[in-house]
Amino acid sequence: MRLLNQTLAVLPVALFLSPLADELAFRPKDGSEQEKALAVALELQVESMKISLNGQDMGDGGMGEQEGKLAVRYDATVSDTYVKSMDGQPTDLVREFAKLKLVFDPGEGEPENVLSGFEGKAVRFAWDAENKEFKKSFHECEGEEDALAGLDVDMDTLALLPTKAVGKDDAWEATGSGLAQVFFPGGVFVNSEGEVAKNTSELVGELRKHFGAMTVKCLFKEKREQEGVEVGEVALTFEHSGEFDLGSVLEGAIPEMGAESAEIDATAKLKSSGTGTLLWNMASGRLYSLELEAELELVLALTAAIEAQGQSMEVEVSIEASGTGTWKLDAH
Repeated sequence: MRLLNQTLAVLPVALFLSPLADELAFRPKDGSEQEKALAVALELQVESMKISLNGQDMGDGGMGEQEGKLAVRYDATVSDTYVKSMDGQPTDLVREFAKLKLVFDPGEGEPENVLSGFEGKAVRFAWDAENKEFKKSFHECEGEEDALAGLDVDMDTLALLPTKAVGKDDAWEATGSGLAQVFFPGGVFVNSEGEVAKNTSELVGELRKHFGAMTVKCLFKEKREQEGVEVGEVALTFEHSGEFDLGSVLEGAIPEMGAESAEIDATAKLKSSGTGTLLWNMASGRLYSLELEAELELVLALTAAIEAQGQSMEVEVSIEASGTGTWKLDAH
């Protein structure tokens, strides 16, 4: 009996000292602030292009090497104030946008930054429990409410977190539309002023849908120290093939090309596969950093009926391109 009593007395201490599973959970302190720097770069090189004009084979249309390069780049520096959080998500957050740059670079001239007008703005995300959605509004500044439609509260990659505590080499899969916030953290302002800005915003919207439809495989590697901070390291792998409509995006560019009107049917098939690393700040309960790299393959099929300078043209274009995507999000 004495031995049993001693065992029972020691058991709680032994359990306390035993290694426990690690919890990768979102739990920032209310009122805390965190600056974040994001850089996204998607670059493609056209490998083949075939053009048909009114049924006549035009080859590649005289495309030069530089003309065959396409790039989308998005850079943002923000400061998040976690006013209040609950149940693994922020319920009241204010985000200040110090620097913003979004460009679609077709390889000609200096690309236009379609988000420069939003630098210095602040946006509040307030959770509406009744309607189960975030209400978005400009905070202590003015702006068009429609511009907020493309923004999301999450810049902590919450979609990648496990639903329970994990140990070394534990694996899980992340799915769902929340992954759009992993590949374009926080979303992007919608700029409808000018065709270039509108087309770029629509293109980013289609890309977000693509990445939001994939599955990311996650593997907890270890808990370690990174620059004096205890972090949990998660290895990421992903692969996805999908298609999306670019007809409306390209139709918006027609006035820039000098055409009076056009009806365009354009379907893009994008394949992406890659790896990455998520580092989670164990003490503060929020993101430390995210890095992703991907190989991209794009196939675009386009048919268009164009009216220009009093002439009607039937155009068919097929493009194959490949390239890379890189994502880097620092929150420390």
